[in-house]
Amino acid sequence: MTSTGSKILSASMIGLFAIGFAYTVNFAMFSNIDWKNNDGTPSAFLKGKVALDLENAYKDDLFFREISINLYNVISLGLFGEAKKGVLVGADGWLYSTEEFSWTKDSPQNLEAALAAVENTDKLFAEHGTKLVVALLPTKSEVYSEHLGSLRWPKVHQPLYEQVRGELQAHSVLVPELRKPLVEAKEHEQVFLKTDTHWTVEGAEVVARNLVPETLAESLPPAELTVEPQQKTSHRGDLLKFIKLGSIMPSLSYPDETIQPILVRASVDDVASLLDDGDENPVPVALAGTSYSANTLWSFESHLRNALQTDVLNVAEEGKGPFDPMSGYLKKLEDGELDYPQLVIWEMPIRYLDDYSPELLQSLDFQVD
Repeated sequence: MTSTGSKILSASMIGLFAIGFAYTVNFAMFSNIDWKNNDGTPSAFLKGKVALDLENAYKDDLFFREISINLYNVISLGLFGEAKKGVLVGADGWLYSTEEFSWTKDSPQNLEAALAAVENTDKLFAEHGTKLVVALLPTKSEVYSEHLGSLRWPKVHQPLYEQVRGELQAHSVLVPELRKPLVEAKEHEQVFLKTDTHWTVEGAEVVARNLVPETLAESLPPAELTVEPQQKTSHRGDLLKFIKLGSIMPSLSYPDETIQPILVRASVDDVASLLDDGDENPVPVALAGTSYSANTLWSFESHLRNALQTDVLNVAEEGKGPFDPMSGYLKKLEDGELDYPQLVIWEMPIRYLDDYSPELLQSLDFQVD
């Protein structure tokens, strides 16, 4: 049977179920109304008694209301491949954030301001003898374009990764190529989660191994590290919050994904010896960025320690994009709360560069010109 035929058959089955469900629910609702007290006379209707009972019946029966919402979502997802705003449905069980496909009239100026902010931040660090490395992350939809199904990228997005990287490199910002290693690695291991906006533990490791040039890594002070695999955990993808199916049509549901984080940290003796030197900020590498870096599930901080064989101070924050955490970190450096490190890694998914207007970046004390 063709794909279209399957959809029509599914729609027919879901439609019949919907009609039967609606009949059953409304029969139950009407059966629960106290028709004896509401005598069915015109007076009862005019005074709103029956209407009030009907309204209360629908409001009180949350179970039926919940199933109705889920049923609508099943029809929308199963027939049209559409979900709520915020997620796009690809093929083979893959979900994508709408941010990866958006482009508005404000996007060009937002992108220009974001690049200027990065370039000026690089200059600021250079003035203090700190090297900045930008971990520019490609979109999940670019790395796994074979699972887009009927989804299509705006044409402007197709060359965007190379354009952004080239612009930053032209201003002497160190931006390693990360898209190619991720695309190559996916042949052997999954590097992005199917139902989540984030990378996998394996994807984070690929980036950590390909991020810092060897000559720069060799200049970092070594640390004694311990590597501890963590227990496997079941993870519900963050994109699933936009898809609510309940227990209806389990064939359309998305299973949890399995994650096994790792924990890499400097040994107790090594940390103690550094602190004994009286240095307020002995850690040679700082990591700023988004939830890709902040959430220990993905283990990016640990993979960086392992790849660089040195300790890392993580100043990334969840839910704040790449610029807010960097702004807060720069303020602490300026106020003398922290010392400038030898190396700063700024993890930055490319899809976030359109989220900040020039005015917002200026409010965070970034120079955008």
